[in-house]
Amino acid sequence: DLVFLPGLTDPARRPFPDVMRGEETQIVGHGLGADATIIIPGTHSKWASVKAGQIAGFQTFVTGEIFALLINYSFIARGATQSPIDDPAAFEQGLEEAKNSRAMLSLLFSSRTGGLAGKLSPVQLRSYVHGMVIGQEFRQACDAGWYSPGDKATIVGNDGLNDLYLAAARKFDLEIDLGADDVLVRGALSVLKHSLL
Repeated sequence: DLVFLPGLTDPARRPFPDVMRGEETQIVGHGLGADATIIIPGTHSKWASVKAGQIAGFQTFVTGEIFALLINYSFIARGATQSPIDDPAAFEQGLEEAKNSRAMLSLLFSSRTGGLAGKLSPVQLRSYVHGMVIGQEFRQACDAGWYSPGDKATIVGNDGLNDLYLAAARKFDLEIDLGADDVLVRGALSVLKHSLL
């Protein structure tokens, strides 16, 4: 038997409906038994609400894609080291700047001026920009009502971003639980089982 899992759409999103194709299996694998806010880091990060045993809504943030475009194709790339080097202090600084500024388009230029002023080294630049972009995701998620400082959420996923999202959550005063590593497999099997009923 061949079964297609079509994904989900959230028609309440504006200006157009939002979509997820695959992430819903991770949410199902984590479990729908308790109300929760679920964060799935990635190229197109998802914030989802589980209520009354179902996925009640979700919103996509193109955080990973924007980071890749900035670091690979923008003026920022010229100042960064070619081999990815993680610098936790620079990442933390990027988070802090994102937390304290709503002017993201202006803030991004600080990655350029920080290098020109000798305040950011080529090794630090990538992590600094990553912190700014992920920090803006958390700031915008808060502004969109996904959480308030002091709330709790769950990070589901295992693509190397969990630690960065944990650091961002601490910076933005969001308490985090981590989902299990095998939620994708468990979710896919659960969805498949219900599809065949």
